[in-house]
Amino acid sequence: MSAKPALTRRIDSRLIIGILLVVVSMAAVAGIVLASHHTRTVYVASDNLAPGEPLTEERLALVEVRVDDTTPLYLGPDRLPSEPIVITRAVGAGELIPLSALGAADQSTASVVVTLTSSPPSGVDAGSRVELWVAPPGERAGEYADPSVVVPDATVVRRLESDRLVGTNTVELELRVPKSQLQQVLAATTAEARMHVVPLHREPATQLGAEGES
Repeated sequence: MSAKPALTRRIDSRLIIGILLVVVSMAAVAGIVLASHHTRTVYVASDNLAPGEPLTEERLALVEVRVDDTTPLYLGPDRLPSEPIVITRAVGAGELIPLSALGAADQSTASVVVTLTSSPPSGVDAGSRVELWVAPPGERAGEYADPSVVVPDATVVRRLESDRLVGTNTVELELRVPKSQLQQVLAATTAEARMHVVPLHREPATQLGAEGES
């Protein structure tokens, strides 16, 4: 007669353990579902952002993203600084804005629009670093002096589209240039000088290292 109560206790223990396992599994699934629906509002770039370009809310769009370990690394409305900031590296349209790509506004540069007499070389786009070459007009109509570098290191902000440029060979670029060279650029624009940009290419690090060892 004593065997039955012992068997009953074993059955009751197994039943309780089974119920607990089911409850824990359901709680885990519920937690995963809730986590997958936990989102946060962050900013993405509404268009291409170039290094040195001031960052304003007009250049941003709000999106909802699922929260994970990397979410705090991106710019959200609650982390938008009140002081002026700039982009320190290129961010493409539709990309999240990394906090590491933000910096204090650089007061030593300014934006200026230049008109090129021909399309820029392939690969020159937002974020590209270029030299700005200028050929001043000569004494006679249609003549130009030899070109020279006016800005040795400018950053392309964007290529501007305009109906008045359709059907012509001219291209307008917005550049970030040092303020110390801004007057020369504006003078060249006023004089209707011919302008061209040449991309700056860095040598590969392996090549530089090899040269340093030689």
